[in-house]
Amino acid sequence: MILWETDGVNNDRFQVNYHWQNGYDPPGSDANRVADPKKFQVKNLDDPWGFWGYRDLDLSNKWLIFGVEWNTSYITWYLNNVAVRTIDLSGVPPEPSSSYDLPITPLAIRIGNGPNPIGDLSDLYSSASLPKTMQIDYVRIYKKVATSACPFTDMPTSICSSVGDNMECRYYPDVEYDWTSTAFDFGPNAYNIPSSRWVTVKPGTILNQSYNVTVTATFPGGYVETQTASVFISPSTPSVPTGTLSLIKYTLLVITMQDI
Repeated sequence: MILWETDGVNNDRFQVNYHWQNGYDPPGSDANRVADPKKFQVKNLDDPWGFWGYRDLDLSNKWLIFGVEWNTSYITWYLNNVAVRTIDLSGVPPEPSSSYDLPITPLAIRIGNGPNPIGDLSDLYSSASLPKTMQIDYVRIYKKVATSACPFTDMPTSICSSVGDNMECRYYPDVEYDWTSTAFDFGPNAYNIPSSRWVTVKPGTILNQSYNVTVTATFPGGYVETQTASVFISPSTPSVPTGTLSLIKYTLLVITMQDI
C-alpha cells in the first residue's frame, strides 16, 4: 500500500496505490502482483483563478498531512484530513483479479525515490542535482477503540513440560515487551526480537493445569497495553488410554502406472 508518491516535476499531483498478491509467484517472478493506483491533481481553494476556478496547489512548499485508514473492510486515503479515496475491499478491482487480496508485504513505513508513472518523467533528476531533502514533522499511528495494538500472533493453548514452545505478539520497533508468568520462563528464540519468546516450564511447576501468560507492551509515547492468555501444561509422556486395546489390521494396495 502506497500512502503517497510524487514525481518531483508536477508539484500539484500525487498518487495513492494498493498492491496485492493474486496467487503464488515462483521465485524471481512478479506475474501475479497487481495494483490499483489513482492520481490526484490538487487545487488551492484559497487561491481563486477567475473563470478557471482555482490555481494548482504546490505540494512541495507546504506542510501536508497524508493519512490512511486501513481495516478488513476498506482502505481510505486522506490529504489534510479530507478523504480523497476509498477502496471497498469486498468489491471487484479494476485489475484482472478475482478480489482484493492480502498485501504483498506487512505494513511498514518506507521512504525512497525512483521512477513512477505520476506525470511527466522527461525532467528526471541528474546526479549533479542531488542530494534532495524532504522534511517530516511527525508520524502518528492510531488504533480503533476496543481493538488490540499487540495481539498474540502465535500462542499455543498447551505446552509439553519437557519441550517448550514459541509465543509471539505483534512487533513494533522501540516498544518494550515484558513477559511474565508464575509457570514459565521466557528466553530469546530464533527470531531474536522482544515480541517473540521461547517458553519453557519452570522447574517444580505442577502439571496438568492451566497458567496465565501476560505480556505488557509499553510504547515510546507512554501507551501501555497488556494481553493475557491461558496455557495448559501437559506431562512429558501422554497418559495411557483406559480400556481394552486391540490391533487394527489393514491392507495397503499399491498401483503402479506404466507408460502404454
